[in-house]
Amino acid sequence: MAAPPVCGALRRNHDTGSVLINKIQFIQTLAGCTVYDVLDLPMYKTQAEHAANYALLVAELSIPSCTCAFKAASLAAVNAAWGMISTSALRLAYDNAINAILPPIRNYLGTVGVFPSIQGVMERRYPDFMEYPGKTPNPGYPMNHPLCPFFKGVQHSPATSFIIQQRSMRLQWRREEYSFWFALSMSMYRNERIWPELKYKVWVYLDSVLQRPTEPRYEFYWSLINYSWTSRYPFGSLLNQLVDDLLGPYEIESVTPEMWQIVADALEIELMVIIAHVPEGRRPALKTIVSRGSPKHPQFFLLLEEDGEYRAVLPFVDFPAEYRFTGHLPLYHTNSAGTEKAINKRDAEQEASDIRRSPLVVIDEWGLPTHLDAPQGQPPDPPEGIDQHTPLLPWPPVNA
Repeated sequence: MAAPPVCGALRRNHDTGSVLINKIQFIQTLAGCTVYDVLDLPMYKTQAEHAANYALLVAELSIPSCTCAFKAASLAAVNAAWGMISTSALRLAYDNAINAILPPIRNYLGTVGVFPSIQGVMERRYPDFMEYPGKTPNPGYPMNHPLCPFFKGVQHSPATSFIIQQRSMRLQWRREEYSFWFALSMSMYRNERIWPELKYKVWVYLDSVLQRPTEPRYEFYWSLINYSWTSRYPFGSLLNQLVDDLLGPYEIESVTPEMWQIVADALEIELMVIIAHVPEGRRPALKTIVSRGSPKHPQFFLLLEEDGEYRAVLPFVDFPAEYRFTGHLPLYHTNSAGTEKAINKRDAEQEASDIRRSPLVVIDEWGLPTHLDAPQGQPPDPPEGIDQHTPLLPWPPVNA
């Protein structure tokens, strides 16, 4: 049998177009496929983002030298999908129509109750690639392409490249509030569909701590809950971030930085969140990386984008499972001797690291300790703690 013809465009790094064609053809075979699945961008992105994404897709699928099978069919599907949401009015009508048809996103493995029994929740191990490290999977996109999911410029390791993992659960791109759990599941297991289990485990863990005032972390977690409730009211309380989306009286909200520590403790991981937003005046303009959890635990990375969506990321290194990000940790010196200037510098580095890794300080909406991210040239403010552990909310909550 003769080998299939090779697309002439592959000689110019046409990986992106060939991957897109395969995705577009496959996604249309799935039940419940929407125009957002064809356009490869979530429903909650802005109209401007969708327009820019559509232009990139058309450009990639219109390369004259491309002879890939289904190229014309894929381009036609993209054009047809865009035609249904190309204006704000068309998009609003389409969104209302599909929201009336598609079922709610079910939490907690599809159970009905807000706080179901833990029975039936499986214990999972990390997948084999974590135990037997290999090279970073090829995402199908060349470096420096407009659709390229690579980035660098992270504090403490600016030369390290990170790769944004592609979303796989396309048919559930309807609410940004779930992006943290989708991304966490993808980062830990390379599979977004384990997110209800992870979310439920966090709930069970937090509930077990708050039911017992003698627990070492009882006051610690109440300080986080109270801070999230008072600083982000009426949205963003930790309770709202864990409840089922089907039942009241709470409305599910996006995960806020106060939750990161609880997630890391519950799942026994070190959660590394890279903040895409760079504070104004920072030079060099590096992205902050926030650590939550013990450095001794397995390390997993998320990216918090400018619009609030979380994405799973991997360090782009030969063996990502063996890679450890350590720049956020202080440098410990066994020799305490040195000049007064050197000693003061080490003490300042230690204090900055301790405060940045501590969740019990006042932060902004990006999870950045405000006093450490003062504009360039301005002296930092002293850290402000959030130690307020007297419960402000009933526990267990109503409907428990």
